[in-house]
Amino acid sequence: MIFSITDLIAYITTFMTLKPADIVVTGTPVKKGPRTDPPRWLKAGDVVEISCPGLGTLRNAVVDEP
Repeated sequence: MIFSITDLIAYITTFMTLKPADIVVTGTPVKKGPRTDPPRWLKAGDVVEISCPGLGTLRNAVVDEP
């Protein structure tokens, strides 16, 4: 990781309050990013999913900025 979890939490808390049970997700989706050949990035229409047994699945669609 480029930044430690401590540094990430310090940065996140400059613009929002973390509360108990909040989840901080780190990392790069599989087969995306600067280290692929050629580099691949998330684009409008992609969907990012995370799952937690007993909780369910969170799906976020990637959209273009206005």
